[in-house]
Amino acid sequence: MGVPGSAASGGTRAARGARITTISLGASLALAAAAVFLWDALEPPADEARCACPFRFAGAGALALATLAVAGIAVLRASRGTLPAGHRWGRVARLILVLPLAALVVGIWAPVDVERPVLRLGLLAAALGIALPLPGWAALARIGGTRAARTLDFLLTNLAVVLVLLEGGLSVAARFTRSPYFVQVAGERQADVLTRERPEPGTMRRGFPFNSEGFYDKEFRLEKDPDVFRIVALGDSFCVGIVHYELNFLTLLEKELDGWRRARGEGGVEILNMGIGGAEPQEYHYLYVTEGRRYEPDLVLVNFFVGNDVEDYQEISLLDPEGWYAFTVPSRMWRVWQEARRQGVAPDRVAEAGGEPALDPGMGEGAYHDNPRLEKPSISEELFYQIELSRLFICHVKREREYRDTFDILSRLAAAAGTEMAIVAIPDEYQVNEELWDELFRRNPGVERRKFDRERPQKELARFCGEEKLPYLDLLPALREAQARPDLVRVYHLRNTHWNANGNRVAAREMAAFLKERIVSRSAGKEP
Repeated sequence: MGVPGSAASGGTRAARGARITTISLGASLALAAAAVFLWDALEPPADEARCACPFRFAGAGALALATLAVAGIAVLRASRGTLPAGHRWGRVARLILVLPLAALVVGIWAPVDVERPVLRLGLLAAALGIALPLPGWAALARIGGTRAARTLDFLLTNLAVVLVLLEGGLSVAARFTRSPYFVQVAGERQADVLTRERPEPGTMRRGFPFNSEGFYDKEFRLEKDPDVFRIVALGDSFCVGIVHYELNFLTLLEKELDGWRRARGEGGVEILNMGIGGAEPQEYHYLYVTEGRRYEPDLVLVNFFVGNDVEDYQEISLLDPEGWYAFTVPSRMWRVWQEARRQGVAPDRVAEAGGEPALDPGMGEGAYHDNPRLEKPSISEELFYQIELSRLFICHVKREREYRDTFDILSRLAAAAGTEMAIVAIPDEYQVNEELWDELFRRNPGVERRKFDRERPQKELARFCGEEKLPYLDLLPALREAQARPDLVRVYHLRNTHWNANGNRVAAREMAAFLKERIVSRSAGKEP
């Protein structure tokens, strides 16, 4: 018995329509990859330091152009026809379901911070494909279907379903875990960041416990003696330090200022170290408003690390791969595994903070505090240069939004302080170490040195503090001078990005002189 013509026609069209999802998705990804390739080839982005990957661009660009050519020829050769409405909207629904897969694939292709606009372009292409007029859908439907195309369509759709379910499960898990694998660098609630990054009270670190508030300091007292000058210090892992407690720059600073004031017949000085690893200016603001202000400090001291405190604080879009746990968690686990393999240690000995794998800070301790020549590197050479290169973007002469966002937060913190606030600029190692600065450009010839101002973060901070009338100290000159001294060897730990004991001593010395002259004495109404 024959098949009615209309039914056969509908079935044929349905079979031919099986390639709609595949072609639309492939074309969208190809457009996105082509955009990456052209973006890099014609006009390197402002944050080119983050995307010096010419081979990846070349591969993605070639694949994109080839895919576009094949898809374009197929569409142009298709004859006119019509597609049943029910089947058409079924394909639309399946295409929408596959979009998360497109986000993840483009995220893998594109470098950090470039994938965001490129991904938007790719998904916009997919959206335009969905909105094609009927002749467009009809042309796609007339291309015809093969078993391979139907199989690919089936696999893509089911993979998308798995990814959606995985994303949902990981999103739920993120609410109940402190694992750094679930860090969302931007867009995460400040309370979540502080809860995750703050160690449990009593946790031992180099023989000294975190206090009952989860800070690497002695216990805090809410009551303050009338003659004591109290400072609340805010900051990130530099404040926590990669040295013993007694060598931490804030510990040394407190000891120096306290002795100096008492020798003058005044009250002592106490510094409440409220630094938390992984915190940034928005966390500084939240932490001070919710916890620091109740200690009624005489001064708020913001220890601003230029390496990662200048950030784009916009919410992460779901059109950004970093906004998907299904992308970030596996990719971070992969980076940790790679670093563990390079280090020759088990993966559980490698910790990851803010998406950057780093050797567990409990490792590598030894007698090198007074002799840096004995120190072993904390992380692999490959990872170290990747981290330093990723931080170079803040020196690009065209970066603007990150500075605006960051300074807006600092302005709100100053307004909320209720007292005087000072900012200390902590430089990144590439600003201090001449060899490292040169090596970054030698290893990445696609990054043009002329487009980077090595001291731009400090210049912008100085301008901001001048406008806001905030006391400001730049530690860069003193650390550069110390780095050049042969007897000190270095002021940063070897391939670690944090100060060693020498760096902490230099910082404490400079900050003590700064505070004596410009803040503590003035607040006490006396001259130093």
